[in-house]
Amino acid sequence: MKYFHFHITANGSPKIQVQTVFNVTVNEKSSLVVNVTDPDGDSVSLTLRTDLPSGANFDNVTGVLTWTPVDTTPVNITFAATDAKGAVAPSASVLINMCHCSIRGDCLFGKRASGQKVSAMFRVVACNCTTGWTGAHCTEDFDGCGDGPCTAGTNCTDLTPQEEADQGTAFNCSQCPPGYEYSDGVCVDVNECDKTHPLHDCTQRCINKVPGFVTVQPGFVCDCDPGYRLTGDGKTCTDVDECGEKLSDCQQICTNKPGHYVCSCMPGYELNTDNKTCTDMLNLCERASLNCSYGCQNDSSGTVACFCPVGLKLAANNIDCEDEDECASNETNTCSHTCHNVHSGYNCSCPDGYLLQQDGRTCTGCPDGKWGLQCSRLCNCASATTPCAPASGCSDCPPGFSGGDCYKDKDECLDHPCGANANCTNTVGTFRCDCHDGYIQHNLTACVGMSLVDS
Repeated sequence: MKYFHFHITANGSPKIQVQTVFNVTVNEKSSLVVNVTDPDGDSVSLTLRTDLPSGANFDNVTGVLTWTPVDTTPVNITFAATDAKGAVAPSASVLINMCHCSIRGDCLFGKRASGQKVSAMFRVVACNCTTGWTGAHCTEDFDGCGDGPCTAGTNCTDLTPQEEADQGTAFNCSQCPPGYEYSDGVCVDVNECDKTHPLHDCTQRCINKVPGFVTVQPGFVCDCDPGYRLTGDGKTCTDVDECGEKLSDCQQICTNKPGHYVCSCMPGYELNTDNKTCTDMLNLCERASLNCSYGCQNDSSGTVACFCPVGLKLAANNIDCEDEDECASNETNTCSHTCHNVHSGYNCSCPDGYLLQQDGRTCTGCPDGKWGLQCSRLCNCASATTPCAPASGCSDCPPGFSGGDCYKDKDECLDHPCGANANCTNTVGTFRCDCHDGYIQHNLTACVGMSLVDS
């Protein structure tokens, strides 16, 4: 009897060979080659275990996968292989580095983009934007003026990406505005009142205007010495008649002089050392047996009669003195706006948006950069072209601020600007949107799901 010996060899599993990382770019064609071998030389069937990505084609005969991604939607690519005897190869998955830098940036395949949810086998990579472009996909024009690079008082002009590439800078700054000059990298105020090279035409005093806020215009204003006031041309000074306008503190007689006045007394009275009040030296009232409330004098006929000090008038009984309402007469009321009668005189006041001058009578409009009662409040408007009403303040505050002084921070989060996919945090003058997990910043106020970001 013959015995036959059979040697049964175990069937070996096929092996898949493919690169572990697949770098692809949106709207660009990429290829991946998959090789499969079988230790027994059996025929092998190569398949894709996962869904074929949009824009991809896989030839399982040649093992070539070609793919032109249309967006950054996360996908998975895993290959499987089985030989003719049913042996199965270990599956092979590929790490996909997806780039979406448009044509205005280079792909940084070694760096993951920020703001995305981490996946083991799929990630969107960062972009290195070309000059003039920014944003997650290099689709936004870089704002060269965003950080306020120009000195205060000048205007910043953002350049286009092409201009930025040609000129080597992202912005241009305007020249210093009128009233300023460039010095050590900043615009400084020109002192028009400098005596070494005066640039004014004031007849007496020049006051240089040094801006403290953007709405304060540079330049100068004219002023006058004590005893003078500015005329309508804003340059020339004219004498103030303190006596005629009852601005003096003389008790009896006031004599106006250029720039000032002098006090004197009626006959029989002597000027006191204060150069204002008078003392009766002759006791005329007692001698004439008159009970005058203030004092006595010899009138033009030589008769002794009662008289009153400046600011009061003789009553109908020719003995008592009573207040004279200067506000009731255009001859005595010299206020340019509101007159307030007081005992033995009157006071003037100005409405909001006006400033009472040194003469106590004249109201002038608030200077640049000031508003309110007696021009006591400062403007802080958005720009030099933003109106600052003398009576009510700024009509248009900088973004993020409110109030007549534009000092009050506006809580933008009360208007829910960030939408449902982000948290809003109020900051001084602005706000910030922080995207929820799984969402990325699309613009200042919108967060969108990662699967929707395709541009």
